Amino acid sequence: MEAAFDKGRQEGLLTALQKAPRVGMFRVPGNLSWDIKYAFHQMGRDNRKRIYLITDRNVSFAEAAARPRSMDYPFTVIEMRVDDSGVGDGQVMVAASIAFDRNGLVIEEFLDRPIRLTKVRKK
Repeated sequence: MEAAFDKGRQEGLLTALQKAPRVGMFRVPGNLSWDIKYAFHQMGRDNRKRIYLITDRNVSFAEAAARPRSMDYPFTVIEMRVDDSGVGDGQVMVAASIAFDRNGLVIEEFLDRPIRLTKVRKK
């Protein structure tokens, strides 16, 4: 994914992500599910594992036609932070932009507040 970003910036990353096979699924009870196209983890500075699940964002026809600023945020990112026992918290960034720099992944959220995940646990 970093190579796709280096080659085509965010559009290149989006194209690569849309072509990638499904590696998992995210579903909110009572709603549709989303295919997870990219997943990885890394250790945070707080010694908790950070797990990232990334997919392309659902865009309505009306949003695509109007091309508002939100179209610059084409990804949905789920970040979970868990300790050694698999317990933690996280957040869902419904509309996000993604970049990579020398320190790794850089995520910018379109909305003021991401959706908080509480009581995350390994199952």
